[in-house]
Amino acid sequence: MEDVAPDDPVGDAPVEWEREAVARGMVVYKNEFAMVAIGRHETSSGPRLQIVDLASGAEVYLDPIELEGLTRLRHQAFAPLLDPSDVVVEGEPDPDQV
Repeated sequence: MEDVAPDDPVGDAPVEWEREAVARGMVVYKNEFAMVAIGRHETSSGPRLQIVDLASGAEVYLDPIELEGLTRLRHQAFAPLLDPSDVVVEGEPDPDQV
């Protein structure tokens, strides 16, 4: 984990959320760009995969049909979701096709 200044309340939030997620039996995945917790959430209509962004606290619950749909996507389909500028950089046009 990265060092966070003690007087930085926003910086401490992901660390606390990570501890809480682990205490609730969730699995935490993280790298230098993101930190998410994954867990199973039971509902009256069946189980859901719970994904929590530990930096912002945003969460989503995906049912089995939504998860199946994710398996059909190519990695390129995720590019608009991952671009922090909200503008996906497109490649240069092929000079032979201009």
